[in-house]
Order: sequence, then C-alpha cells, then structure tokens
Amino acid sequence: CLNANPMIVTAFLPLIGYGRAQELLAEYERDESRRTFREFLNARLGADAVNRVLSPESLSSLGYKEKQ
Repeated sequence: CLNANPMIVTAFLPLIGYGRAQELLAEYERDESRRTFREFLNARLGADAVNRVLSPESLSSLGYKEKQ
C-alpha cells in the first residue's frame, strides 16, 4: 500500500530536502504508534502539504515543471 511505504518520502525531496527526509525516515523507524507512513507525515508536515505532494497530479509531474 502506497500510504504505508516509507519510500514515498522521495516525493517530498523538492520540498524538504534529503537531510530532512532522512531525519523523518529515522524518526518513523523509532515510532511505535503503528501509524502508516502517510499518517506519520500528516502529523509532521501537515495534511494539506502531504495531500498536495501526494496528489496524482503532483506525483505524475515530478521532475518536470512547466514554466509559467
């Protein structure tokens, strides 16, 4: 399930950078609440940011941003 896979953190790299992504993964590994990774991210980054980054539109446009 996508929501449970910690590798979705890669979608956040443009927003939070590698260092913060690494910190979040390490923190999730220590977390004993048994939340999905998406629930964990919601708590750390905010549900609005998580929903925006993980929307189908955002995920399908990673690596390509059309100039406005």
